[in-house]
Amino acid sequence: MVFARYVMFSEVYWIMRPRATAMFQRAFYLLHGAIDMDALFRLAEHEFVAELRRVAARTPAGEMLDGLFGPTRQLYKRLAQFGFSDAGELYQRLARRAYPWLAACCEHFAALASSALRRVVAPHEILIDAPPVSREVQISIEIQFPKEGAWRDFAEVSPVVRALATEQFDDYVKRVRIYAHPSLVGDLRRLSNLPQLLDQAIERTG
Repeated sequence: MVFARYVMFSEVYWIMRPRATAMFQRAFYLLHGAIDMDALFRLAEHEFVAELRRVAARTPAGEMLDGLFGPTRQLYKRLAQFGFSDAGELYQRLARRAYPWLAACCEHFAALASSALRRVVAPHEILIDAPPVSREVQISIEIQFPKEGAWRDFAEVSPVVRALATEQFDDYVKRVRIYAHPSLVGDLRRLSNLPQLLDQAIERTG
């Protein structure tokens, strides 16, 4: 069970994690203060989406939701990707951050990119998709040792489980991905100092 879960995350959820997830997450983050959450989560899927789009009309969140659910699908494009093994420092500085921090970092990066490109880059046009604060393959199971009259955590008993759930998964499977609006991504990719701009955005976010 533990290995199957590890494989699903490593081969599906994180390797091919869709851009649409990052777009929906940012749109929902922008809207959550203006929505009656209790009423929203009682709606069926179609009504749920319709209500989000109604509240988001004529806002940056509305543009993202239109790209996801409108008549013409328009997804953000991947600008950069960082892993533990190929860009350890940037990965460590962005991974396992709270979502409000990531949103603030996007704002700072958008401001820096605006100066570098000499055109407006709106904060919502940059998305950072990073490993969350909590670990997703963590297995919370206790094993009984009748002769000792004790229970022990599965990860304590099995070094294989501990490695899969921590070092192997978090360090070698997960990625930090930066997405940008399709109208911007080409110009942003041509910036030779893109990692430096991201580094500055992280510093400004604190």
